[in-house]
Amino acid sequence: MKLKYLTFISINLAFIILSISLLYFSSNHSDVTNGSQISTSSQKNVSDKEKPDNLVINGTINDSFFSSALNAGLTSKQIFSFTEALHNSVNFIDGIEDGTPYSIVLDKDTSHIRSFFYTENNRLHTIQLANNGLYYNELGINLSSNKLILPTGNLFRISSHFSKKRKHPIVGIVQAHVGTDYATPIGTPVMSVSKGIVSRSEYHPLAGNFITIKHNNGITTRYLHLNDRYVNKGDHVYKGEIIGKTGNSGRTTGPHLHFEYIVNNIPQDFTKLHNNIEMPLNNKNQKKLLKCINLSKTLITKILKEA
Repeated sequence: MKLKYLTFISINLAFIILSISLLYFSSNHSDVTNGSQISTSSQKNVSDKEKPDNLVINGTINDSFFSSALNAGLTSKQIFSFTEALHNSVNFIDGIEDGTPYSIVLDKDTSHIRSFFYTENNRLHTIQLANNGLYYNELGINLSSNKLILPTGNLFRISSHFSKKRKHPIVGIVQAHVGTDYATPIGTPVMSVSKGIVSRSEYHPLAGNFITIKHNNGITTRYLHLNDRYVNKGDHVYKGEIIGKTGNSGRTTGPHLHFEYIVNNIPQDFTKLHNNIEMPLNNKNQKKLLKCINLSKTLITKILKEA
């Protein structure tokens, strides 16, 4: 009974933290327009209709998500269907730490996993199945897709492009600029563009607070001049996970995110990958998604109170 009560308190506290984060994120992105060349195919048919009689399963990750979910009552078919749909974005094998509490909402009619919540490092992570058959996180990032996302989620003005020859605005020397600078307000959430493992998370006098992530297929991404860093070396991150917030740390001329996309140790112009980049849900569809997520949270809270 004590464990259930503590779990209840933990989840509700995480819900409050997430709600504040979502409110802040939405207010800072309401006037951002989507790039017309970037995929918006996941916008279709998102509905806010959710069944009030869905089933809830609570558990804790022990050894692996697969074995823990089996022990909690899910079938191997349910688990495989869920993890396979998300294999491009989330590492379920060793990406979620042992001892992590989670809650699952099952669709009563189809038995599909509709909502998956887990709390790690005092932060609540959410995966929600929309009525278009795709999974999203709480920020409207399509986790069922194998496409990349922008490190800022939505598109911000590019203040300095990738260039082999650029006159440095501070030192005045012509040199390569091996990244893309997004002009953002301080505190804009920064996301991992794909799943990976954090190889560096530290401060440098020039780069400021920065994070380096190793991804599959020889791909590395770097995020510079951050105000906050939420991940540490060795952490597994999923696509769309907030890893920090933009700032003005290090040597800069103003607040921005300097983002680098590196393939086999060779820097690439990330803006040329627009055909492989997908935007998050638009505001209308994201509101519908959040309504479904909140209904699932309410259902879980009700179950925990009755337990």
